[in-house]
Amino acid sequence: MLDIEEKPAVEYLDGRAYRKVSPRIAHAVAQSNLCAIARGCVGDRGVVGTELHVYPGRVDGTDTVLVPDVAIVTWERVDAARRIGEEPRSPDVAIEVRSPSNDLHYRERKIERYLSTGTLLVLDVDPESRAIVAHDGDGVERFECGQRLRRASVPWLEFDVDEAFRDIDRATQYER
Repeated sequence: MLDIEEKPAVEYLDGRAYRKVSPRIAHAVAQSNLCAIARGCVGDRGVVGTELHVYPGRVDGTDTVLVPDVAIVTWERVDAARRIGEEPRSPDVAIEVRSPSNDLHYRERKIERYLSTGTLLVLDVDPESRAIVAHDGDGVERFECGQRLRRASVPWLEFDVDEAFRDIDRATQYER
């Protein structure tokens, strides 16, 4: 089930609550850039959303509610789920933008959960180092500025890494 709601204060992984990090401007700019990039790449294949609530499965009957910074859900995934009377539970692509106070162990568990429940590609975006780590069924690959991100798991999502971090330096000059 996918859901657009107000931004929650928490996410749940296997029934345990995790506070959502209050992002700084670098996070917000990267998230906005990645949403625009995703929208341009997805074309008419599906929908792109920010802070889209996803419900990627349960362990021991406990709830999991994750809120990726940017999610891509293809119409093909929506149609397949509806044929069996359900809603999509995991996005095709989940993009998570790091904030300085992120819990890296929790981030690793989220990435693992996305991939184990059908997400094709998870992008772990670090505005501080200006790098994107791609996780998919073929493994893990780090992309840095000056490189072009492309993975066989989602061949239509291809972009220059620099685009994800455009205007961050300028925007952070005004951060308190």
